[in-house]
Amino acid sequence: MKLLQNRRNLLIILSNFGFYIINVFINAVLYIATLVVILNMSLTIADVYVLIGAFILSWVVGFIVPGAPGGIGIREFVITLLLPEGIDAALVLFGIVMYRLVNIIGDAIGFLFTSILNNWYENQFLKRGKL
Repeated sequence: MKLLQNRRNLLIILSNFGFYIINVFINAVLYIATLVVILNMSLTIADVYVLIGAFILSWVVGFIVPGAPGGIGIREFVITLLLPEGIDAALVLFGIVMYRLVNIIGDAIGFLFTSILNNWYENQFLKRGKL
């Protein structure tokens, strides 16, 4: 409890909480973009709101449920449970698969980029004799 009594620690915790809210919301918007751009779904604004809410809720539930690596299966169940009428569940589930694939590719590119950048920095410091 002393951790929360320090004003600086509380500010760090609240800023991290805000970061995660923004991060999950951006991921939800990217999921909607995957549905619209890649799968060519036509969605109303009400459908977009429901899908963003379902995505965020499914992310939270998938994060909380123990034993489900990355929320696999849990997220899909929650999203299909919360789908509004008129939206094809198979298309939404395929959208989740496509979204995960895009995330994996992005993570791999990010890993390669940071590895290359790290090697470049190390070589720069080795040339100067400061490492």
